[in-house]
Amino acid sequence: MISLPNNCYCSELKVNPKNWRTLKKIANDWLIYYRFYGQDARHRELYPKGKLVRVQGMNHFKTLLDRRRATLQLLEDEVKKLQQGFNPIVGDIAAPVNINTVDPTTPFLQALEFFSSTISASPSTKRELKSILGFVSSAAAQPQFDNLNIGVISRKHLKLLLAQIEKTPSGESYHRYNKIRSYLMILF
Repeated sequence: MISLPNNCYCSELKVNPKNWRTLKKIANDWLIYYRFYGQDARHRELYPKGKLVRVQGMNHFKTLLDRRRATLQLLEDEVKKLQQGFNPIVGDIAAPVNINTVDPTTPFLQALEFFSSTISASPSTKRELKSILGFVSSAAAQPQFDNLNIGVISRKHLKLLLAQIEKTPSGESYHRYNKIRSYLMILF
């Protein structure tokens, strides 16, 4: 197994046919394959045995030497992409998570902003999360939670914060309350 960024890993990359380095003539199509194991619980649920990733791109070369060179290059490129954080399940390079930038002394709202920017989510979820953080920051100013460090925030603080949000006049207060509660659960 190869360890990758963001607590992901993959199996060794293999080429089919196995004897591609010593073949005397080209018989069939060639293929690079490996299994990718994501860090997300959702990824592990969807792919309990890991996602089988197949890489092609060397089969349009008709000479044995050219196909071997292309295969070597594809192997190097795939390993480099994986080491840079490429996630084949999502199909994108995930930003490396640096948990050292948030410590227990980080202000509450600053920590929420940081985690909302590093979370892996769809663009619509990120937009809603940004909107929700606006409500949270205005509600956190009333009980003065915005000055507290993330290390001292407890369930009691979050309940008081949600109670403050519930007090704000709005026709959709229950909907907004539940939405904010669910997004805070994602961030925590």
